[in-house]
Amino acid sequence: MSMPEGVPGYARQGPRNKEGTMRTMDTTRTTLVNDRSRPLISWGAIFGGAILGLALTLEGRPAGELALLSRWAGEHEIPIGLVTGDRATSLEAETWLDQTPTLTVKQAVAWDRATALPVEQAHRALREMVARVLGRPDRWWVYRPTRPVEALVRLQRATELAARIPGVSLEDGSLRVRLPSVKALIDLIDVFTALIRSEEQRELLEAIAADPAAGLVLERERARRRGQLRRGSVSSDPSAW
Repeated sequence: MSMPEGVPGYARQGPRNKEGTMRTMDTTRTTLVNDRSRPLISWGAIFGGAILGLALTLEGRPAGELALLSRWAGEHEIPIGLVTGDRATSLEAETWLDQTPTLTVKQAVAWDRATALPVEQAHRALREMVARVLGRPDRWWVYRPTRPVEALVRLQRATELAARIPGVSLEDGSLRVRLPSVKALIDLIDVFTALIRSEEQRELLEAIAADPAAGLVLERERARRRGQLRRGSVSSDPSAW
């Protein structure tokens, strides 16, 4: 299946079995139905790891990974027919993809752990839902973003450094950006993430230099907090920092 120009590197086609249907499906991913004769496209996390300390507001509302992916797809006129995932994904879909059915098969408790339906039950529910969706392409929906893309990003750290990036302005502690596309926003968030990680490492090294025991305690606490968010999520609640 041909992908739009500039498709993010995290996009991939789901595996198919000999009957031409999805063999397995990672239900933490956003599932996009593009064409009745094509395999489903499954987008994984748009970020390399769990992000703490980043809150995004898009189109005047708190936004996460699903909001970004749906608007990125809309930029390329890709209709969305179904969203599957954990409870957090379904809740976000109710706000950002209100014309699209959802199927919840698990509840994430950490980036690598979840309470899930039995595998066969989940697969059966997914197969039935996908079959219904494929039979009604008239109900697939394209979620086009407002352009230019305007967003507010709040960082726990590295805010002043991030504000030096061309096109980024600092307003009341938040970073305001105005970009030509959602893909550009995704790329910029990756840069913000790198700055956050860099600042975290600098602070950790300084803490270890001042007091090795205290530095190790700080490192363990950060690891524990990262485990509270599933991999690839964006925290829209600063209290989670």
